[in-house]
Amino acid sequence: MIAVLINTEAAAATAVAADIARAAFEVSEAPLHDLPAPSSELAAIAGTFESDEGPVDLTPCGARLCFNLPDVTAERRALKREAPFVYAIDRDTMVRFVRRRGRVDWTFAYTAGLMTDAKRRTR
Repeated sequence: MIAVLINTEAAAATAVAADIARAAFEVSEAPLHDLPAPSSELAAIAGTFESDEGPVDLTPCGARLCFNLPDVTAERRALKREAPFVYAIDRDTMVRFVRRRGRVDWTFAYTAGLMTDAKRRTR
């Protein structure tokens, strides 16, 4: 068993914990897939969701899903699609979108495999 005590809420701390666990258990890091997304999936996800940094706009950009934080930066970044309605922000952070009745209203964030946040659609 491994216990990592962290005296911060910063996302980087959980990434360090994931690196320690990978090294201790000798587990290699899985590569990100970045699969193309069907337009129906992108349309179901597109919208604005709440976040700790302010609203997050999710929009299709080609066969990918892009996001930006309008109140923080004008830069648009693409998420890497790992599976249907599952996207990677980076190597340790995944977002799962829950679709009901054709539209996504909730997203769940996982850092290093642990659920860290749930956010809802605002528009």
